[in-house]
Amino acid sequence: MTDPVELDAGTAQRRAARGVILLGLRSAVVQGAVFAGTVVLSRALEPADFGTFAVLQFALSFFQVFGDAGIAGAVIQRREPPSDRALASVFTLHLLIGLVAVVVVWLAAPALPLIWPKLPPGSAWLLRAMSLTFLVTALRVVPGLLLERSLRFGAVAAVEVAQVVAFYAVASACALGGLRDWTWPVALLAQAATGAALIWMAQPWQPRFALDGGLLRPLLRFGLPFQLKNIVGFVNGALTPLYGGAVLGTAPVGLVSWGQQLAYLPLKLVEVVARVAFPLFSRMQFDRTALARVFERTLQFCALGVFFTSALFLSAGSTVTVVVFSRKWLEGLIALYAFSTVILIGFVVPVVAAILDALGRPGVIARMSVGWTALNWIVTPLATWRWGFPGFVCGTCVHVVVGNAAVLVVVRYLVPEARLARSLAGPAVGGLLTGAVGWFLLRPWADTPLKLAAGVALALVVHLAAFAALDPQAFRSARQLLLGAERRPGSIG
Repeated sequence: MTDPVELDAGTAQRRAARGVILLGLRSAVVQGAVFAGTVVLSRALEPADFGTFAVLQFALSFFQVFGDAGIAGAVIQRREPPSDRALASVFTLHLLIGLVAVVVVWLAAPALPLIWPKLPPGSAWLLRAMSLTFLVTALRVVPGLLLERSLRFGAVAAVEVAQVVAFYAVASACALGGLRDWTWPVALLAQAATGAALIWMAQPWQPRFALDGGLLRPLLRFGLPFQLKNIVGFVNGALTPLYGGAVLGTAPVGLVSWGQQLAYLPLKLVEVVARVAFPLFSRMQFDRTALARVFERTLQFCALGVFFTSALFLSAGSTVTVVVFSRKWLEGLIALYAFSTVILIGFVVPVVAAILDALGRPGVIARMSVGWTALNWIVTPLATWRWGFPGFVCGTCVHVVVGNAAVLVVVRYLVPEARLARSLAGPAVGGLLTGAVGWFLLRPWADTPLKLAAGVALALVVHLAAFAALDPQAFRSARQLLLGAERRPGSIG
């Protein structure tokens, strides 16, 4: 079986550009669901409950990240379409990996209290239930990569929205129903099942079994370096649940997770856009000028969302916390402020990783991530030993700034045609004006949910108006795509 559609460069650009807009709009819906779900969960649960989930999710991710060979990314990156036997081999391998991961988790789960003695009783069974998502997720690998290869981002976006809505709807119902600890495994299983069912409806594919080493080996040559950066990223992210959970306890970890999740809300948009960008960049890897223009617009689109939310949280974070989440989360404000600051540069890596993967150089980010992960594991324990909880929060931010700054230097060398400063000017000015609205209006005035919503809406209008004034061409391009206007082949706005 080959790709459902093999696209020329002009069609790929137009479809991907529309996909970025569609995914951006759907991401706004996703973030609305995430935010609403986080509000419900924050009010129904305690910081320690969030910390328990962070620890269990880390333990689950350990088996997931080390059991993925990155083959799906390799299939998407390759210029030629995959054969039927190659797809069957990818499907079989992922299913076997998922089965092995479930067995290992069930056997290893009783060891959890040895590492995190403050976990609630029954945590082993919570982890075992969560591990079943491995099998469900393996079922969607082939239909998912076929959708991404053919740049059918509308379907991809719809599945992403449905998964997030399913997770937070089920989690909220469980939390309000008093399930507490079982909230997380039930919600994760609902999310995985929803995604698998919908992606098979969007891209039907008849399951077949094969394990052709000759077809898998070239995919592994790309996939293993591709996956290496995910493994290093996992080790980097492990510091909070592993070290923080052991040294600080579950409640402080819950506060850190809450502040990070809130500050990093726009990263969901960035990750979705990077997924769109990867197959598009792969199709355009031999036209560096066009590649640079699309890269600029991609980074600009991501910055638009990141700068808006960060400006709001930095200027009116205490007001948002009290009005929306309740006063019991005020102790986590230092985490919200710190992560909202570093995400102003921290959103760069996913987009740059997509362009480097498309250029066939996945090892660049992998090697760099080893350095900033080592920095994180050195700086954070030292800062925690010296300043406690605030030191832990600030220590985890150092590597983000250093790593993303280094990545910007690399991309300037590899894609010198990209005009990054020009593309980021509009979102930056919009963010400054949004911060002014938050500081002078929201902070002293928005003491009710209605006032807060009105102030946020005003800030959004100001933010978009600044972007439109400073980069009218990009604004017109986005408007034309939203209205369905057909663009000439090769136009990238």
